[in-house]
Amino acid sequence: MRRVLKKKVLVALLCAMVLAVFSVGNAMAALATYTCSISQAGANYWGYYVVQLSDTAGAFTNSQFIIVDSGNGMNKVMYAAALTALANSTNVEVQADTVSGACASVIAVK
Repeated sequence: MRRVLKKKVLVALLCAMVLAVFSVGNAMAALATYTCSISQAGANYWGYYVVQLSDTAGAFTNSQFIIVDSGNGMNKVMYAAALTALANSTNVEVQADTVSGACASVIAVK
């Protein structure tokens, strides 16, 4: 009886692990490059740079994204590009994850 119970628990754990792997794979599919209009840019209470973007193709509207710091100081450059695009009323091209709200890159577009 114990062997059957152990096998059932093992099969249940393996199924749970497979489902977890597939759900992580689906979340990563949201990382893409979007052309967006920018409506706000600023720093939050904790010092992270945040931009409010709307995709020109309609994938999302007025969504807030945190500019991710990869450790090389490029987050300040991306924030400067976002501020410049906001001041000049131009669109920005961003590489963002719509699930987590992380923005990996911001490039000004004319």
